[in-house]
Amino acid sequence: MRDAQVVKQDLDYSCGASSLSTILTYFYQQPITEQQILTDMNLTSMMASFQDLANVSQKYGFTAKGIATNYDTLKKLKIPAIVYLNHKRSDHFSVVKSINDTHITLADSSWGNRTLTKSQFEAMWHTRANDDLKGSVLLILPTTDAQKNDTDVTFIENKNSQKLLQQSVELFHSFI
Repeated sequence: MRDAQVVKQDLDYSCGASSLSTILTYFYQQPITEQQILTDMNLTSMMASFQDLANVSQKYGFTAKGIATNYDTLKKLKIPAIVYLNHKRSDHFSVVKSINDTHITLADSSWGNRTLTKSQFEAMWHTRANDDLKGSVLLILPTTDAQKNDTDVTFIENKNSQKLLQQSVELFHSFI
């Protein structure tokens, strides 16, 4: 379950490519491997940027939009999104699968499927100095009706199994 519907990264620097591969493969039903994305990006440096991911998305017929936003706006999205995180002074990309007022579920190329509290997520996601728009997101948008119709919305549904994870702190608090 930890790695279900997550393209795991093969290289230390390929979290962006594997995040894009996760969205294309499991949400848009267009399997494109991490390696193919890395090849198509043709990077001169190892680390990818939102711009690199946006450019390669266009090669596959999608539109990519990078935006700065806040948690409340992120909750309103109806599609998965690639988020830029900084965890332990290390840059990282991950995919938002589901989000509510208190928790967020990531399909992460390194960690697998993880549910974090809002505060845990924001501690990694707030990488911008702006008072209101502290986080960065890359949206991969369909450009054709076929792409829209082929989406697998179960990818972004919050499964019942996640409820136990969300409540685990409260459930086990008396034992800690």
